[in-house]
Amino acid sequence: MIVYEYPLNERVRILMRLEHLGNILQELLARGDALSHHYALDTLFQMADVCDQRTDLKSEILKELERYRQTVLSYRGIEGLEQRVNKLLGEIDHCYSNFNGQSGNLSSELNAFEWLVSVRGRIHIPAGLCSFDHPSYFTWQYQSVEQRLRDLAQWTQPLQSIMACVRLLMRLLRDTEVAQKVMAQEGMYQQSLNTGKNYQLLRISMQPNMQLVPAISAHRLMVTIRLMRREGEKMLHAGNVQAGFELALCS
Repeated sequence: MIVYEYPLNERVRILMRLEHLGNILQELLARGDALSHHYALDTLFQMADVCDQRTDLKSEILKELERYRQTVLSYRGIEGLEQRVNKLLGEIDHCYSNFNGQSGNLSSELNAFEWLVSVRGRIHIPAGLCSFDHPSYFTWQYQSVEQRLRDLAQWTQPLQSIMACVRLLMRLLRDTEVAQKVMAQEGMYQQSLNTGKNYQLLRISMQPNMQLVPAISAHRLMVTIRLMRREGEKMLHAGNVQAGFELALCS
């Protein structure tokens, strides 16, 4: 199954961007070649850029962690759930305290490394880190794998607390999904949303052999899904098909 996700508010949109970049960073750090480590740095800077988009991101994350904490607490007295509830509360409290205790944002933490600031200033310039433009960075790429990994571990350390929060929040959000099987008629599906529910994430599961791409538009009252098809090198066009898929709403 291919799972497509669509955020229903700006906070979840940013969390999903950070989660996506965090997965890429994790993959690149597992490799030993200099090119992968170059793109690991590029990904780190992209994550800092995403965090900079919202000055209230930290307070929003802490507020959402507290909301989940209160929700989980309400299950504490239910027989058979004690162990799971206590484990979740421990995870939430650990993430909350670590992130709350971190001062400044990700960019300010990275700015403590003067050499890193010079790299960040040139990495998005086409070929801005050529040997003649930044010989120090060129030399760094010839360091041993172990040395580069030690440097990257130090530079990515400020990410740890926020990424732990992001992964936990996205896991908790996905766990609330209520899935249903639906059918698109002539390539389109629409569904009104319950105004009493604070839906935050839409998930669509489709079989790969359908060769359809969902174009999603949604707001707090309505979800519209158009099934698109790509043929050769042409742009996507309406599928105009009757097709079933699974739709889940997470709150």
